[in-house]
Amino acid sequence: MLPIEGAKEFWGVLAIGLIGKNMKVEYRDVSKMLFYCNTVGAYLETIKNFDTVGNTLKSKTRELVKANTLLRRSIREKDEFLRAISHDLIAPLRNISGLINSIERKYGDNLDNGLQDRLFRIRRNVEKDMELVNEILEISKVKSRKLVIEKVDLNKLIISIFENFNHELQEKKIKVKIQEKFPMIYFDRFIINQILQNLIDNAIKYIRSDSKLRNIELKWRYVHKKLAFAIADTGIGVPPEDLDKIFSIFYRSNNEMNIESEGKGVGLAMIKSLLEKFNGEIWVKSKVDSGSIFYFTFPDSVLTPPALKKL
Repeated sequence: MLPIEGAKEFWGVLAIGLIGKNMKVEYRDVSKMLFYCNTVGAYLETIKNFDTVGNTLKSKTRELVKANTLLRRSIREKDEFLRAISHDLIAPLRNISGLINSIERKYGDNLDNGLQDRLFRIRRNVEKDMELVNEILEISKVKSRKLVIEKVDLNKLIISIFENFNHELQEKKIKVKIQEKFPMIYFDRFIINQILQNLIDNAIKYIRSDSKLRNIELKWRYVHKKLAFAIADTGIGVPPEDLDKIFSIFYRSNNEMNIESEGKGVGLAMIKSLLEKFNGEIWVKSKVDSGSIFYFTFPDSVLTPPALKKL
C-alpha cells in the first residue's frame, strides 16, 4: 500500500496485490509506483489549486463588475449634479447682472465714484462666475454628447482654429509655426477641435505682450503605435510644484500672470478627461519664464476608418 499525497493534501492509497496469494514486488517497482503516486497527488493538488484560483477570480471579477457599475453610476450622477447646479446658478447670476444694469440706467448720473466702482466689481465677478458655469456646462455637454466619427483633416482644422484667434495673435505679435502634413484621422471633429482649441488658447493667453520671444509651434510624430502631438509656446511657464496639479479641475498656478488671466482651471481638466476616454494621454514639460510644451497622444487606431476596424 502506497500513499497518494501532495505537498499539502493526502488523497488516498494505492493498493497492489493478488487476493489470497503472496506477491513479491521488487524495490525498483515500488520506487516507480511511489513516483506515480506522488505525481498523481501533485496533479490532484494542482487541479484543486486551479479550482480555488478560478473560484477566487470569478468572485473578484463579480466584485470588480459591481464596483465598475457603481463607479459609472457615481460619475453619471456627479455629471448630472454639476449640470443641474450649473443651470440653477445661471438664472440668479443673470438676475444680478440685470439688476446692476437697471441701477446704472436709472441712477447712473447720481452714483458717486465709490458706488460705481463697487457695481463694476460686482458685475465683473458675476461675469466671471457665469463664464465658469458655462465652462462646466460645456464639459458636461462634451462628455455626454453622442460621438460622430468622421474623417478629419488636421491641417485644415488647425489652420481654422488659428484663424479664429487671428486678432489675439496680431495683437500680441505672436509667430506661429505649424509642421506640414498633419495626418488625416477618423475621430469626432467636435472633440478634437475642443482639445486643440483649448491648448492653443492657453498658449496664446500665457505669452506676455512684452516678451522678446512670442512663438507657438505645433508638431506631431508617429511613435510606439501612437500619434503624439506637441504644442510649444514661449509663455510664462509653469512652476515645478504645479506640473502635477494643472490638470486638476479648478486648479490654477499662483504665478503673477495667472492671477491676472481669466482662466478658471477647467480647460485642461476637460482635455485630460476627454483624452483618457479615448485611451490617450496628456502631460507637460515647462520652465518658468521660458515656456511650456504640452504633449498629448492618441492610439493609432484613429488612422483607420471605422468600417475597416470591424473587419
